[in-house]
Amino acid sequence: MARILLVDDDPDQLSIRGLLLEREGHCVELAASAAQAEEALLRATPGLVLMDLRIPTSADGLALIRAIHAHSAQVPIVVLSGWMDDLNKAPESRLVSTCLRKPARSERVLRIVAGLTQASGE
Repeated sequence: MARILLVDDDPDQLSIRGLLLEREGHCVELAASAAQAEEALLRATPGLVLMDLRIPTSADGLALIRAIHAHSAQVPIVVLSGWMDDLNKAPESRLVSTCLRKPARSERVLRIVAGLTQASGE
């Protein structure tokens, strides 16, 4: 299965989504901030990034999207957020594979992750 970088500043969301992805067989690295996510990128390139946009601000999330794309333009980025207007208005929206509005059903998240990781050969 895929190596997934999961980024969310909400510890409950991070834990729940991390366990869900691990239960599906993915290797999950957790990051509670954009800085932690960028450190994780330096250690190893993930097969997919699943991230909140406001970590804790939209500016942090948009900067992280740019950093991920600069590190590896092939890494699919899935944004899971309640603040889609912030992303839709930003040029970084073209760097994102898929956007899901919170709260997103777990089944939908898993289906999208499966589709993107299979498409990228992870």
